[in-house]
Amino acid sequence: MAAELGLPLITVNTNIHKMFPQNHYLTHTYTDMFAVYSLQKLWKTYYYSSTYDYGGFELDGNLNIDPAHFEILLLNCFSTSQLRLYSDGASKIRDDKVAFIADFEPARKYLHVCTAKEVNCGHCEKCMRTLLEMDATGTLEKFSESFDIEGYKKNRSMYYRNLCKQKILGNAYLQRTFDVLYKTNREEFDKYLSEFTTENLIRRLDDQGRLTDRWRKYTAIFEKALDRAKLKENIQQRFAEKNVKTVAFYGDGELRRFLYGIIKEIDGVEVKYIVEDGKLDWLPFPSYARTSSELPDINLMIITDVLAFPAIQRMMKRDHSFDVVSGEELITGE
Repeated sequence: MAAELGLPLITVNTNIHKMFPQNHYLTHTYTDMFAVYSLQKLWKTYYYSSTYDYGGFELDGNLNIDPAHFEILLLNCFSTSQLRLYSDGASKIRDDKVAFIADFEPARKYLHVCTAKEVNCGHCEKCMRTLLEMDATGTLEKFSESFDIEGYKKNRSMYYRNLCKQKILGNAYLQRTFDVLYKTNREEFDKYLSEFTTENLIRRLDDQGRLTDRWRKYTAIFEKALDRAKLKENIQQRFAEKNVKTVAFYGDGELRRFLYGIIKEIDGVEVKYIVEDGKLDWLPFPSYARTSSELPDINLMIITDVLAFPAIQRMMKRDHSFDVVSGEELITGE
């Protein structure tokens, strides 16, 4: 593209990620500016493509969110009298950006967003997101040289279903895209959205052989779809009825983390320990090996070892005096 436009091209390669391992999602603005400053004698003004529009600016919980949310502030702080850095394009949302570049011939030919291959694969997160944005802006056909548009059309239902999942997860990138496509695909979208209700998500988790992977895959969606306040109220009521003051977990993983996040907010209930392979030093409570024959007294053991909980439940009920419940039972109220 640079050759076609008659512009100089500078590429940057670095081992910074090997020398300083980091979470790209939380650090990309900083590392990109590191590259800019490494070559700062080459420019006086640098425009950095924005991720969000101005409405996406926020500082809440800034240590744990994408710095793109507040890069308009970061880049101003990083600027000096010799080098000015600007977040460019924040006056438009993503769909507007796609519609804008659709009228630029080089972009139609060379646009590359893929995180998986040297050509747009059509299936990674960024490819799917961009194709949906093209669909919403009516510009699909214009990008037939850089994307497999026919492949998208044949598998449109898969893309729409993923869009509904992103809607449940609160993906700000795709809010406008969802709103536009929902108007003309209401019935299909409602069907996909219904898959992410609490009842259906629990149903997806009943296959014991693959439950661990399924929890890992669905926990993020589950937390968004679930009425967390209502679940906390139900668990609190159940604990009160049974006079539960102390609990423990058998098994680590997504299910344990999910339930612990709720139970630790319930007044008068203490998580005493966890039973798991090896010692988990980073937890705020003690851990005991699965082979431990002597476990401290508690009121309730919550089985979150989702691969083997029926057998473990029977063993716990046989060998110990405390009540036993599975994590799934606690969530469903059964």
